[in-house]
Amino acid sequence: MQIIASLIAAAAFVSAQSSSTTAAATTTASGAAATTTAAAPVGTDGCTTSGGGRLSIISPFQGSSNQAGSTVKITWSNNGIDSTFLASPVTFSIVDATNPNNAQPIAALSFATNPLVSALTASATIPATIVTGSKYALRSEYKDGNTWRYCFSTVFSISGAAPATTAAATTSKSGAAEVGYVAAAAAIAAAMAL
Repeated sequence: MQIIASLIAAAAFVSAQSSSTTAAATTTASGAAATTTAAAPVGTDGCTTSGGGRLSIISPFQGSSNQAGSTVKITWSNNGIDSTFLASPVTFSIVDATNPNNAQPIAALSFATNPLVSALTASATIPATIVTGSKYALRSEYKDGNTWRYCFSTVFSISGAAPATTAAATTSKSGAAEVGYVAAAAAIAAAMAL
């Protein structure tokens, strides 16, 4: 019975390592054509302040195309009458929105002076190092007491550097997976010795 339990545990470990390796190796910053959904589910992205204020990013527009190294004009609306919120500085980052439920920051945008939520517009340069992709979004960031609030734009594309290829990564095993196979083989050998 111990042998069977060891074999099942070893097989599960190897399967988990193999699955996570494949998923990590095939993730890229680019994707198919832009969709009509925001980078995070509306109302569940932690955007609304404790005072009821909310920032909604208007542009860049859904499906628009932007060039890495060029200036992007960001416009937003501020909903609510929370005076603390309106006087708060706001920053913006470009995020990889390939997975709209887990948008990942790629680059923070720089401003001569960080705009306030009440400004409703700001311009920044998209970093020239951003790779070409069609699943990018902006994430606004502002502080609500001790909590950071994040709001997301709709998805847009960026033409920039050539995306990294992942073909070699998807056909070879990572070090973690190889360690998993070695650990599984050791568990099987130990079970057989019983």
